[in-house]
Amino acid sequence: MSGAHFSLLPAIHNFSEGGPHRLKLTVGEAVQILEENGDWLFGHLARNRSMRGIFPRSYIHIKEAVVDKTGPVEVVAIKQPCVVQEITSVLWEWGRIWKHLYVTHSEHFETIQHRIYELIRYRSKILSGTLPVDELKEIKRLVTSKIDMGNKLLDLDMVVRDDQGNIMNPDVTSSIQLYYQHRLATERIKRETAGLPITEISGFEPWSGLLKVAFHSLSLCKCRFKLNMAFTLLPLDREEHSLHFTLLPLDREEHNLHFTLLPLDREEHNLHFTLLPLDREEHRSHFTLLPLDREEHSLHYTLLPLDREEHRSHFTLLPLDREEHSSLPSNSRTSLSSGSISGSTKKTPKVVTQYSHIFFVSVRNFVCKMSEDAELLMTLYDAKEGRAFTENYVVRWSKEGLARDIDQLHNLRVLFTDLGSRDLIREKVYLVCYVVRVGAMEVRDTDHRRSSHVPRKSQGEGMRRPFGVAAMDVTLYLSGRLDSDEEKHHFIPFLQCAEKDNLEGTLRRILTLKDLTQKEHKGQGLWTSLKLLHGDIKQVREENPHLVLGNVAIARKMGFPEVILPGDVRNDLYLTLVGGEFSKGSKLADKNVEVTVVVCNERGQSIPGVMSLGGGVEPLNEYRSVIYYHEEKPRWHEIFKVAVPIEEFKGSHLRFSFKHRCSTESKDKLEKPFALSYVKLMQGNGTTLHDTEHDLLVYKVDHKFEETDLGYLKLPCTRGELIEGQKPQQGGLTLTNKDSFTIHTNVCSTKLTQNVDLLGLLNWVSHPDGLKDSLTALMKVDGEEVVKFLQDVLDALFNILMQNSDSDLYDNMVFECLLYIIGLVSDRKYQHFQPVLDLYITESFSATLAYSKLIVVLKYHVDNANSTDVQDKDILLKTMKSLQYCMRFVVRSRLLFSELNEGKGQEQFEVQLKQLIQSITGMMCYDTDSTLLVQGACLKYLPSTIPDILTVFNCTQLSTLLAELINTVPHNRLTKQKMMTVNDIVHSRLFLCVDCREVLLPVITTHVKKLLESRDEVNLPLSGCTLNCRTFSTVRLF
Repeated sequence: MSGAHFSLLPAIHNFSEGGPHRLKLTVGEAVQILEENGDWLFGHLARNRSMRGIFPRSYIHIKEAVVDKTGPVEVVAIKQPCVVQEITSVLWEWGRIWKHLYVTHSEHFETIQHRIYELIRYRSKILSGTLPVDELKEIKRLVTSKIDMGNKLLDLDMVVRDDQGNIMNPDVTSSIQLYYQHRLATERIKRETAGLPITEISGFEPWSGLLKVAFHSLSLCKCRFKLNMAFTLLPLDREEHSLHFTLLPLDREEHNLHFTLLPLDREEHNLHFTLLPLDREEHRSHFTLLPLDREEHSLHYTLLPLDREEHRSHFTLLPLDREEHSSLPSNSRTSLSSGSISGSTKKTPKVVTQYSHIFFVSVRNFVCKMSEDAELLMTLYDAKEGRAFTENYVVRWSKEGLARDIDQLHNLRVLFTDLGSRDLIREKVYLVCYVVRVGAMEVRDTDHRRSSHVPRKSQGEGMRRPFGVAAMDVTLYLSGRLDSDEEKHHFIPFLQCAEKDNLEGTLRRILTLKDLTQKEHKGQGLWTSLKLLHGDIKQVREENPHLVLGNVAIARKMGFPEVILPGDVRNDLYLTLVGGEFSKGSKLADKNVEVTVVVCNERGQSIPGVMSLGGGVEPLNEYRSVIYYHEEKPRWHEIFKVAVPIEEFKGSHLRFSFKHRCSTESKDKLEKPFALSYVKLMQGNGTTLHDTEHDLLVYKVDHKFEETDLGYLKLPCTRGELIEGQKPQQGGLTLTNKDSFTIHTNVCSTKLTQNVDLLGLLNWVSHPDGLKDSLTALMKVDGEEVVKFLQDVLDALFNILMQNSDSDLYDNMVFECLLYIIGLVSDRKYQHFQPVLDLYITESFSATLAYSKLIVVLKYHVDNANSTDVQDKDILLKTMKSLQYCMRFVVRSRLLFSELNEGKGQEQFEVQLKQLIQSITGMMCYDTDSTLLVQGACLKYLPSTIPDILTVFNCTQLSTLLAELINTVPHNRLTKQKMMTVNDIVHSRLFLCVDCREVLLPVITTHVKKLLESRDEVNLPLSGCTLNCRTFSTVRLF
């Protein structure tokens, strides 16, 4: 027999076979393997090591395990997360006690039973391995809370944990820390079980105070509180920058609910919160906390549920102690802003704001009387704007009532992706399904006796004719006001097109009628399931594998998502055939016009596979429009995607051929295109087509015209290019003034722009003479256009910085452009692009020599702090506000250079950086009014640079420089801001070093002593408390 790895194996079958050396097994019993031989194993029971024997391998389920030999006795444990092991042991212990509670008729029997079921459910979720990191942390916190409360209820020993809920090891934890955590755990469990108010523990973190407020008329979902009820807002932990709180009624009502108050963003004057019940997940409600006014100390707010907009509740936050600075607005703003400072020794809970959302739709069935095949084109439609805002999802439906594609059978699912928060709050959104019949011009009754012998026409041979529309209001599901379930089936009534009506007109009829009667839809309609999912594609696939694994179609938003990551390369043009007007010509009746669209390169050759009708179908070589019968002014409003490769986009154009389609097949074959239009994808100045309607010229085609002749490209293509009085013609093409054709284009490209100024910067190498104008113009370009091309713009700026020899001129201009971009992503309108900028710095930034030039420019502006020029002051203020990102660029550049050159030039770099910080210190000595704002900004943002500087600079030297800076600030000038800076330094990584503390402590204590002696109080709002200089002296100084 060979040795086996130690592992614990649960028995999955009973094994009671008689015979020598056999080990009897019971289902669920744990066995430890000692040796193995083929299909037989040798081991002993985990509960009784003396019971040994052999047993078949097929009777047990193998799990990996670890052996702990640190103690006097070997301990074997299954290899799984610590929290799962704790849950398992707790369930074993509680299970035995629970049986005893039943026998003794204890009042706690049902409570413990409920908690056991909850722990089992949480354990299954954790073991599934599909939870994202943030949700796993939240479940872990809930589990440890429920275990502690259950142990308290059963009078079991209390478990001492750290801030993350992990059980503390007494062998590696100091006695003081154990005592502190023991006190915290005791108070927390007391608060959670009995609703008792918690008081501050003297001698420890002084900022863990209480914020007492009164809520007026507060209603949370199904949980309602009485009027004028007082609450205590308590931090769940004792961290300075903690954003998690418990909302606890002081009068201990029986419906006592604990909530987490979680800011959704970090805006200074716009506080968005989620109120999340910790113990009642089914009643989860999202709210927005909005100030009624913008005054600094305003106490009036509106509680606006995100899912109940019509039921706004107004309430007032009233401090019970009536202190001016103990109000929620002031404290909330401070904790939000300070929470973003990196380098804190305490870990700030990560606030996850999801900028991407997905709307899942599953087609269950389409019930309709049809004699021909059809195309179902589904999209999300904004009724207020009167347009679709997502791509189509296409299902090819057979007349037999099934999907034509066998692969799609019973798997008709689509994800409408890239939806942002603005899309979720649209006023009126419909899920619209356009039904297009594919077959003959006129509907004929099918002869079922012969239909099986008639060959089916291919999709390209049949004419596309309007059939009808189905639409359903999904506004409440999209906004999250109504819960959506993928198992619930929704019926969407179908309305057939009238004789002379188009698809868009039929949709407007549905929107006007709102509710179709049985007489109107005749039981015909679409059956679907809906569900709103949060996160990007990757996250949704991990969290909902049962929904999105396999062949799931993707229909993107026809526009950019809220956040464009550097790797998200996109070059899509959405083309809408709006309408046209065509004369009869030689025909007696109006024409049945079909538009054929092809994409041609500069040689006139058709580019295959670059057009798409939507998600769920293969790309097209050409697009054929719907045909309206005898219609002089057809209105199509058909949208499809053109995705031309970037390298071919510049020389390509769209060619539109207009053809009359006959009802008679023999006559239809003889018909040739009677007219032609075209439009180039790129304009003469190098920009793409503008996002607007284009009135194209229609050229009559005669027998002399040949498609291979590119002479038509010399003709004007739009009405705007046509010179008045001119009637151009070329090689069988003649302009006809009677006919017209209108299209609409929408370009979604991360590589091609419609802005001339931005294009000039991106192509600066080709036009170096206009570089100065391009840099000046960049700061006037609309912010939305800049953030769309954030990576390309930054790459261009740093290339200019590195490759241009005229440093005096261009280095300062490039630096101003960088300040403009950093200011953009710091603005609340574009703050969701901050992660994109962070990702760019860590993964895409490659300017190895940029640090030297950036330090020179930074020092130049700091040295001119006393300048009287208004523009210089403005640039310096922006520099101080952007100091964190400026220093990140400097540090990242230096690290890249050091890796490339094996640390060369480190001494010179340290000298440059030291001189820069000394210049900043020199700037702090001014006592003029003109420099006050700049000095305050410097004190506020300088501590945020410490974590980055520490990666390239000696920590002791940095401490000395910071100590000098603090001492340089004149007495009685910016006292509050200076002490806040000291506080940030104390809570940075710098203060963890003994040598740094030796440098900084004398300086800090000197300043605190001066404040104490002068009896000046400096109110520092920290996590919901008011901190003055008397308590500041107890901050972590040892």
